[in-house]
Amino acid sequence: MIESHNAIKFWARKPISLILSEFPKKAYIIADPFCGSGTTGFAALIRRVNCIYLSDISPVSVFITSTLLSQSKLLEEIFSYFVDFCKDLEEELYRVRDYKVGYAVWMTELECPKCGYKFGVRKMSNEVKCRKCYTKFPTRYFLFKEKLLWIYVEKNGKKFKIADKEILEEYIGKEENLCLKYWYPSGTFEYSNLKIEFRNGPHRRLEIKEIFTRRNLYAVSKIYNEIERIWKSDQEQGDLLKLAFIASLVNATKMIPHAKSSGPSWKLPRYWIPNIREERNFCKSFIRRLKIIKDFKEKLEMNLPISDYKINVTYGDINALSSNGNNDEKTINIFRSDAREAYLFLPRCDFVILDPPHYDQVDYYELCYLWQKWLQGSHNDMRFEDFEYWKNVISINSRIGHDLNFYNNNISRIVLCYAGTLTKHGKLVLILHNKDPAILNETVKSIKEKLHDFKVKSSCEWPQVPSSAQGIHGRKKFLYILKIYRG
Repeated sequence: MIESHNAIKFWARKPISLILSEFPKKAYIIADPFCGSGTTGFAALIRRVNCIYLSDISPVSVFITSTLLSQSKLLEEIFSYFVDFCKDLEEELYRVRDYKVGYAVWMTELECPKCGYKFGVRKMSNEVKCRKCYTKFPTRYFLFKEKLLWIYVEKNGKKFKIADKEILEEYIGKEENLCLKYWYPSGTFEYSNLKIEFRNGPHRRLEIKEIFTRRNLYAVSKIYNEIERIWKSDQEQGDLLKLAFIASLVNATKMIPHAKSSGPSWKLPRYWIPNIREERNFCKSFIRRLKIIKDFKEKLEMNLPISDYKINVTYGDINALSSNGNNDEKTINIFRSDAREAYLFLPRCDFVILDPPHYDQVDYYELCYLWQKWLQGSHNDMRFEDFEYWKNVISINSRIGHDLNFYNNNISRIVLCYAGTLTKHGKLVLILHNKDPAILNETVKSIKEKLHDFKVKSSCEWPQVPSSAQGIHGRKKFLYILKIYRG
């Protein structure tokens, strides 16, 4: 079965098998107004659905979904070009003497504002006590320094650790001499026009560039400069390259903890800088992801009937989707829209999937912000210019005044509106996550109060097929599935 999770990580993505298990026997038209990364689209292709409507308020979600489901494949010459390009860049950045560096391990050191003593901490708290003068200060008063502990290298096919001071200083010196001459996004992790820092931000005010080491900021900016050069002349190939770029971008940041128990990944759904972390070889990360996406697109063409469909994508004029021409034509319509409005552009549907953000656990605006800043690019790609849609995101976030009542009222309204689009034998499935059954029951109660003319079935259980949401914060969450049928 085609799985898009390997192509790009997307928080709380549901497995295709879960969507397929809820499919009605006959479904000609389906819709998903919280499409995320397009899981429902792949399930619909497997079931050979005639007409597929996928939408999301996030332009990044529309980009990921439309690029994964597009009929374009990465050209072999483009792939080979970037393999060679990254080999040269790797020699420039990740070579020290005759060693090729796989990753470097760095530690955060705090400098006491009173006595100037430098010391490392494994876990950051709101207050830190100096290990020399024993004075406590809020974390923000300390100066943050970075210390290179060791590098993990490869030579003659063998991999090993180097902590030699002279070699480490040479590695640091090479980084300090880099001139950052390529474009990279500016800005801080805060809500536009509010100057309010993200709820899931890095705990201290940082510019985007500060979440990268100087070496890796040079690497990502140089690679992205080359991607944009190709994108200007061939948007389809450029978008595939951009997808691979954002899918691998976290491996260029300081957000990769050094942990023996698991591989490098974005461990928590927030922007955070672990005190002991890895600086990964981004050239390797990018090419590995580019190969995964290249293979994924080739398998998609071989295993699913994507070539049978006309694909319509819009980030603006939704009315352009309402005219599908030939009624017998198979179509995939992917568009940007608030879920509270997307139903207005839908025909009668046989199947509707609603998988909204689950309460306060994953804030998609915040987590997609870094990707969106890069995707907007030096050419100001108009698809990604809207950074104020956070006002309409359906989630719980006290920073922007969204509480449980806001969440429940909007989910109830959305369920009622999409239930109204169902055909005579149509089905709607609402998927909710939370660790507290009482909160789930409150949401479901507010929904059922509005559904007078529909049959409702519900179940609350530990998911048999876990999604990526299960690992968030290390706590299991109940999966609540509400099934709604026209009465």
